[in-house]
Amino acid sequence: MAQEVELLIDGEKFDKVHSVSYELYTPHDQADGKPSSVPTGLKLRIRRESDDNVGIAKWAFDSSQVNRKTGQITFKDPNLKKELKVLKWENGFITHYEEHVPSTAANPNEQMYEYFEISAEMVDLNGAEYKKDWKGK
Repeated sequence: MAQEVELLIDGEKFDKVHSVSYELYTPHDQADGKPSSVPTGLKLRIRRESDDNVGIAKWAFDSSQVNRKTGQITFKDPNLKKELKVLKWENGFITHYEEHVPSTAANPNEQMYEYFEISAEMVDLNGAEYKKDWKGK
């Protein structure tokens, strides 16, 4: 079971990742479930504890073509001391960014966190590759 996550964006390590999810959607016929198109809309969702590093926020504020980034999420099992999966992306940009500051009166132990979603031209999960051609876009 993966209990440790390492996040690298353009070679920079970001600590205290609390959750990661990713999804891929394949349009399909509602009546019989048959795929009606190729998979679309791969999204990576990441939630991490906020700190004084504003690199992710800066990236979110500038989604221009020159500011696309590569990254990697490594899922590890600390008990077995091994990597379970490595998810890599290329030419990614942030499509959604939030920073949450909880009420410390109601939840004194809850930490401030940032949540963001990444869309990327190419994603590779241990050799399973999803690629879209964004040339000219």
